[in-house]
Amino acid sequence: MPDPCTRRTAIQLMGAFPVAVSMPFSAEPETTPLGPAEPSSAQEKAQSPKAYDMLRMDGERIITEEEHFGIINGVLTAGINYRDVGTLSGLYAPPFASSDFMLELRLFGEKVPTKKYDWRPIEVRREGELHGITVSTSTILASGRR
Repeated sequence: MPDPCTRRTAIQLMGAFPVAVSMPFSAEPETTPLGPAEPSSAQEKAQSPKAYDMLRMDGERIITEEEHFGIINGVLTAGINYRDVGTLSGLYAPPFASSDFMLELRLFGEKVPTKKYDWRPIEVRREGELHGITVSTSTILASGRR
């Protein structure tokens, strides 16, 4: 995988998400006499780098207005409300559209305000806190699925 992130690399990664998720950044897989090396613990598996993380952007750097913010997998687009951790608005899968779609996650009847979020082409991770309870969400679109 090339080191610099170009537009071509980004487009290839978005189309090859299922393969890219399980690939390490190294060009060749590590091997042992018994076969390919695999992470020994769940923590190591969770911390392995993902190829699509090259396209990650912190919420502090994003200038897109909330009504134009979303994720796409090539078949489906979802609107993401980033000011709170659990709201989705609008689902678009041409020729179908649901602009009035709204899904809200509430805690004690209140929306949980977002403290931190980051964006990837097919995923948005949000974190917030309400009444001493920390809430985090990951909204992910499955590759090639509606």
